[in-house]
Amino acid sequence: MSNETSIVISRKVICFNVVGFAGLVLIFVMLGRIFGSSGSASLASWIATVILAVLAAVLGWQMGWNRATIHEGELSLRAGFYHHRWPAKILEMPWKTHKLSEFHRDNGVHIYGYAAGYYSRGASKRQFMLVINTDQVRCLTMEGYSSLCLDAATHDRILAKWQASVR
Repeated sequence: MSNETSIVISRKVICFNVVGFAGLVLIFVMLGRIFGSSGSASLASWIATVILAVLAAVLGWQMGWNRATIHEGELSLRAGFYHHRWPAKILEMPWKTHKLSEFHRDNGVHIYGYAAGYYSRGASKRQFMLVINTDQVRCLTMEGYSSLCLDAATHDRILAKWQASVR
């Protein structure tokens, strides 16, 4: 039996990030108009604008592509570019709570209201993280697997799907 759950990000978080990047794009366009009387300055501002627009589109896709799939006792978690698998029984084990500020990003995305990818905490090994709209993180370390860190709402939602599938 396969159970897939979309992990939705609030519109407030998406809008805040999109408006922020759109604001940066507008600043570059305005700077190009104000100071860009020469062709090279205008070209540079348009190149920067295109780069920021592409970055905004990629981050928008990243925030919209969060899935948890439970299939044949295996939890598969996708957070945009990042993907990892664990035994689904990991969801029922005891988790420890930490603050998001205790972690540093090794390879991931961290923008307002959203953190996904691989993070480390102190001297510990890399941990797969998906945190949406909070600074409280539940983490679990299981021998032979990367650690998993989720926000409470995401963990509860995936756990409910897992418990419903085993009944």
